[in-house]
This record gives sequence, structure tokens and C-alpha cells, in this order.
Amino acid sequence: MVNLLYHKIKENFLNHKKTKFYFVLIICFGLLMVNANIFLYISDYFSINLEGDSDFDSFSKKSLFFLAVVFAPLTETFLCQILPYYILKNLKLFYLRIILPSILFGVLHDYSWLYMLATFFVGVVLNYLYFYCVAHRRNAYLYVAALHSLYNLVGNVVYLSNIYILLYTILYNFLGL
Repeated sequence: MVNLLYHKIKENFLNHKKTKFYFVLIICFGLLMVNANIFLYISDYFSINLEGDSDFDSFSKKSLFFLAVVFAPLTETFLCQILPYYILKNLKLFYLRIILPSILFGVLHDYSWLYMLATFFVGVVLNYLYFYCVAHRRNAYLYVAALHSLYNLVGNVVYLSNIYILLYTILYNFLGL
């Protein structure tokens, strides 16, 4: 029964290139959200400040929003996906072409060691998506920057509105954490 269901899904859903592409986008976004929540939980549980000593305290909320949702995704996609893709194109080991730019992405977010680790994993997802888009002849820059922007948008809305406090209160009470 399960085997039949799997084949029907594969036949009707995953064999269509456009549908498969959007499925990969959704999976990447989901992985980014899971990553963010894991690291928020770790920072809360162990009382680790994710932000460290950032210089962003002097910025207004509107400026931070613009930096995080527009400027950073566009520049970081260029610096951490496009440039490394072409610089490392002769490197035969695929995983190194994903990992090395992801390390750069993490290092660029040096607010704390935990934040660097969290953004390293974000970099892995974004770099994978970049390769996937290139392999499937999609506008890799556009899709990666858009996903990065959406991720930062959700993070800003949740963080700036303090919704995360409500979410974690519900999780703590529901899961008994």
C-alpha cells in the first residue's frame, strides 16, 4: 500500500520538473526554519546570547529591516554563492564546493560562535539551492536571494514582534521542555 502511494506521488508530483523545483524550494525553506528554531532553543536553553556584541543596536528598526531583508540577501548571495561557485568550479569534490562558501557565510555573521554555527547551516542550504538552480537552469541568484530574504523577513517579524516568546511558551508547556 505504502509502495503504491509512493509511486503515485512520484508519478504525479515529483516527475514534473516545475513541481519538483518548487518542492525543493519549500524543503529548503523548511530546513532553514528548523535550523533557526533549533539554534534559538539552544541559545535559550543554555542562556547563550546569539547576537553577541553586535553594532546593530544603534540602527532603527526600519534600517535593520532593510539591511536584513533587502541588502544582506543580495550582497551575501553574490559573495557566498556566486563568487565561490565560479572560483571553486574546478574543485572536483562537490561537498567542498558547498561547505567552503558556507564557512564564509558563517564567518560573515560573527556575532557569536553559536550564531556563526547556525548561519553556517543556513549557508549549506543556500549553497545547495544555488547548485540545484544552476543544474536545473533556473535563475540561481534570484531564487537564493529571494529565499534568503524570506528567511530574514520571517526572522525579523518573529524577533521584532516578540512572537518567539509566545511560541516558546507554548512549546515549553506543550512538550514539557
